[in-house]
Amino acid sequence: MGWHPSAHHPTRRPPCPTTPLPYRRVVAVSARPDQGSGPERLLTPDEVARWLGKPKATLYAWRSRGLGPRGIRVGNLLRYRKSEVEAWLDTHTDQR
Repeated sequence: MGWHPSAHHPTRRPPCPTTPLPYRRVVAVSARPDQGSGPERLLTPDEVARWLGKPKATLYAWRSRGLGPRGIRVGNLLRYRKSEVEAWLDTHTDQR
C-alpha cells in the first residue's frame, strides 16, 4: 500500500519520509498581571489536578461522567478556565 494519486489531491505529493512533520503548539493566551482586563489564562489538566489535590485520571473520569469542572477543547488539548473551576468548587462546597 503506497501513495496513489487517485486517493489524494491530484497536485499534492506525499511528504518525504525523512522530513519531520511540522510541529504545532497551541499556547493558551494569558493576560499580563499589570493589565486590568483581558483573556483569562487557561489551565492544563495537570494544573487543575494539582490544585484540587486529585490524580489527573480522576479529573478525566469526572469529565467523562459530566461531574467535574467544565473544560474547553483547544484543538486536541483540554484546558480549563480558572473561573470555571472556582465556580465548580463553589457548587461543591459544604453548606455547614
